[in-house]
Amino acid sequence: MIKKNYKKIIALAFVFTLSLSLCTLAEELPDINTFSHIYKNYDANKKAELNDENLLFDEIEDLIHMNNATVKSNWNSFENRKSSDDIAGDYLDAADSLEELASSATSDVQMAMYQAQAEAMRMNADSNADDSNTNFLNYLIVEKNLVLQTKTLYIDYLKSLYEVINAEEDVKEAKRKLETAINNENLGNGTRIETLTARKSESDAEASLMTANSNKRTNYRNLLINLGFDVNKEIAINELPNIDVNIINTIDINSDYEKALENNHQFETFKRRLNNANTDEYKKQYQIQIDSAPSFIRSDLEKKYADIQDAYSSYVNMQISLELYQDEHEKASKEYTTGNISKKEYLTKVTNLNKGKNEVKKAMYDIMKAYEIYLASVNGLASATAG
Repeated sequence: MIKKNYKKIIALAFVFTLSLSLCTLAEELPDINTFSHIYKNYDANKKAELNDENLLFDEIEDLIHMNNATVKSNWNSFENRKSSDDIAGDYLDAADSLEELASSATSDVQMAMYQAQAEAMRMNADSNADDSNTNFLNYLIVEKNLVLQTKTLYIDYLKSLYEVINAEEDVKEAKRKLETAINNENLGNGTRIETLTARKSESDAEASLMTANSNKRTNYRNLLINLGFDVNKEIAINELPNIDVNIINTIDINSDYEKALENNHQFETFKRRLNNANTDEYKKQYQIQIDSAPSFIRSDLEKKYADIQDAYSSYVNMQISLELYQDEHEKASKEYTTGNISKKEYLTKVTNLNKGKNEVKKAMYDIMKAYEIYLASVNGLASATAG
């Protein structure tokens, strides 16, 4: 019984491992060592430079490649390279092991389960079109997506700093309005309802501040996790270099589409799977994916280009609002100096101006975030399938 259970555990573990990771490369395709993104080590000086307490946006790609646990695990797994025939053989071996377990099963239910799993393994063997070429591309997609995700976290963190500042401004303004409401009620110039409304506004503003601080902490924590840092490590997150709000004017979407098509990793995976497919049925499926991929890539790129346009339009609107706040602040400054408005009324205009400046800054971050997502699509990550 112990021997049977041991064999059962080994077989199931093999099936599970095989289902999670298929590491392969077809001999007729370029040697994998010609690819530039294969996992590599960094010398001591480079590691120290990247792992210091001063994080730069341009360091993210190297840090993900060097430190991220998923990336390191993937490239270590990649060293076990197999052809599509080898993978199919592994599936068949697993099927044989499961059939043997089925023959010694202690119940009909157990026997049926093993037989179903064995059949699934044989179907996988028949349909398998993966090899280490496709596995390499899948790992590369994972790494590039992690780089993009981390870049957006970096930008979101910087943006969240301004969201906290604006939330703090809202709390200050809410407290001033509550104080005014209380004074008016005490003097008989206001109602209890107005005071309660102002108190509710203060409570809402404080809740929004708590949410903004929570979002900031979450962005910071997730950023450090992706980069392989201790979440308790104190890291200085530097400002983005060269925020170009007019970046949209430099984009040639037709030219970028050609690059996106050439660079697309999913598209390349489809081609390699077609090359490895064993039956006409699967060849047909992969050919359909190959034929439809260019239109999906074009559509995805256009959507992400539209996102940059939307972000830029929002920035323009924020600039217009800021100009209004600047005019109102200038007017309020004169009126406060001449005693025509109160200090609280003047401070409201100051708050609006400060928040307006911060909203412009946030809109600039949105442009750069949308551009980084667009650029990643051009460089291989555009979706080559529906959805």
